[in-house]
Amino acid sequence: MRRILLGLVLASMLPVAAEDEVGPQPLEQLPPIPAPVAIDPKWSGSERQGDEPSAVREVDRSGLQADLQALLRIRERVMRRLKAGEIQGEDPEKVMTELARQQLSDPADDGARTPSGPPIVSNHLDIQVQAFVGNTPGGRAYAEVDATVRDEPVEVVYRELVALRGYSLDDQQVSSGRRRVALNVRALPWTEALTRVLGQVGLGWRFGVDGTKVYVFEVSREARPDQELVRLAEEAFIAAGSDPEDPYSAEARYLRARQIHRGGDPVVALAAYEEVYQALDRNHPDFALARPWVRRAVRGTGDALMELEQYRDARSVYLNYISTAEEEDPTLPMVYFQAAEAARAIGIGIDGSAQDPAALDQAEDLLERLIQRFDGDQYQGMLAKARLTLGRLLYDQDKYAAAKVYLGAHAQAVGEAGGDQLQYLLAECDYHLAAAARHDYRFNTADELLTDARKRYEGLFDKRNRDKSDPLVSDEALYRDAAYKIGLCWQDQTRPDYVRALLAFLRARNEFHDSPMDGDLLVRITRCYSELQRRERSIEALSDLLRQMNDGTAPEAQIEQLMADILVNAKSYDGTTKAKVHFYIAQSHYQVAQRDPRQRADRLERAMYSYQRVLDARYRDGERVDLDLILAARLGMGRAALEAGDEDRGVQFLKEVLRSDKARPRDRAFAAQLLGDHFRGQGRFEEALKHYQAYRIEGAE
Repeated sequence: MRRILLGLVLASMLPVAAEDEVGPQPLEQLPPIPAPVAIDPKWSGSERQGDEPSAVREVDRSGLQADLQALLRIRERVMRRLKAGEIQGEDPEKVMTELARQQLSDPADDGARTPSGPPIVSNHLDIQVQAFVGNTPGGRAYAEVDATVRDEPVEVVYRELVALRGYSLDDQQVSSGRRRVALNVRALPWTEALTRVLGQVGLGWRFGVDGTKVYVFEVSREARPDQELVRLAEEAFIAAGSDPEDPYSAEARYLRARQIHRGGDPVVALAAYEEVYQALDRNHPDFALARPWVRRAVRGTGDALMELEQYRDARSVYLNYISTAEEEDPTLPMVYFQAAEAARAIGIGIDGSAQDPAALDQAEDLLERLIQRFDGDQYQGMLAKARLTLGRLLYDQDKYAAAKVYLGAHAQAVGEAGGDQLQYLLAECDYHLAAAARHDYRFNTADELLTDARKRYEGLFDKRNRDKSDPLVSDEALYRDAAYKIGLCWQDQTRPDYVRALLAFLRARNEFHDSPMDGDLLVRITRCYSELQRRERSIEALSDLLRQMNDGTAPEAQIEQLMADILVNAKSYDGTTKAKVHFYIAQSHYQVAQRDPRQRADRLERAMYSYQRVLDARYRDGERVDLDLILAARLGMGRAALEAGDEDRGVQFLKEVLRSDKARPRDRAFAAQLLGDHFRGQGRFEEALKHYQAYRIEGAE
């Protein structure tokens, strides 16, 4: 209790609204995102917050009563889940003990007290002080303050408060300055009133030894003794609990609930927040004075539910807050964001329930409304956070075009402060959009997107190699993926650059040993090598690049060593990866055989060996190798065997393709054509004609 009460006074010494203000400093303002990109096209500019604050709405008492009942039902559900052990990280017995200790229902007063005389009224300010006698809190002379002070110099206000109580004053330690304060309270303990006034400008106070003098000082120079702080907190709490229906008590009750919440007790805080909005009389003529603190308690309820991972109830609380909020509410952007976070958690099933696409749509809508509605300079920090969150949310749902808009807007706002993760996500958006453009035959667009993506990937990989990687990136997976994607960007262009792709894959494999994608890198490397063998110019370009990278070793020897290393490394991978590696190596040997007559016999033999390794992988490893790859290996084996003069093997493998009911028509047609050409070359025209006819039938299909 003493810890909580101590925190209450510390909180009260600060400007009250500060805890609910948006934290980040304003960033350079961005123009609103164009309407066609908006997630909700029905959202119109007329619904945005205007420059002029709207009039304070009248209190909807029936609506408040309905809201109260809903909040109480939510709390009952949470308590049932707590007792049933459904809320992780909370000890039900400990929580119930703490609830009983807090005595949240009705804090006891120290006893009756009576006024010692008429109130003392200030001649200069709208302040009056009423002194009491009897069983007073803390055993010290007790007084309460009524005040309506707006924008007055702090020295004028605290000197008047001290004078009205008859104390002498020592404020020699206070530096002069134009600091102004406000005090709008009723029946607030005098000590608490003085604390609140001074706390607004970073000042503190204490009694002298004999209790007749008040010392005022800069908080940074002198600290109030702990015992005095506890006493002031106790007085403030007792005053707040003495009349639970007094609207002026809502502030202290809210601060107490907030302190409990910050102390790490969200379930106990729920009960404390409940006191703020349950104990007050909605029919009280001054209820509007308490309404801001009731609203903050409602928001605090939502925050506590979020900590307890009760996302559905938290979403309900936040949405209710939004629906009844006033336009000038400074916390409304944060509530929008929190409601979106709750909806996102429901959508992806963090709470253990099934994923809910409708909740994800709602999260998108809330973030979009936040971005479109609040466009002032004071909201730029929150807008940056919302754009990044919305971009990630859209990205995770493969909505890359919309994700790129919001991530790009965030990158424009924060610059390099966005970090490497943001640059990686933008590169990924471009890469996936390029794949979609290729699918739609928009090849120029696809190539432009791939170029943009590659530049971002290269920037990330370069930062890592210069030891300038983002400290917020916890592991190297991002940089490893970027290095890998550089090769994919070269390979996926309309006119693939297999030389640059191969070098990118080799560099990625050299930089990141034993990575999870090593098997795929082997496949990509061997495929590039296979494609390069088709063209003499490509091999020459590869040799030139390899010659620049090394000194002394012949490029041809480097390539041979590379293939040998890949074959050794492939042994440690699964059957599918090994099969793909051997297939592309076989293809490369066959291409060399076609291009270089001097190596023809040797390369055909090596090609058949590698094709056989593909076929063997289907049986030697305990997993299923892709059937299309098996059929492609049979075609390759048959073609290479026929050219090597091994007719029996060649005809056998090609006929296996013809007989396979799993083979595609084009594969059977190719096998029939190869057999027809082979028999025609031997003068066996009848057999050749039969296979040519099969070729025509398969080709027609």
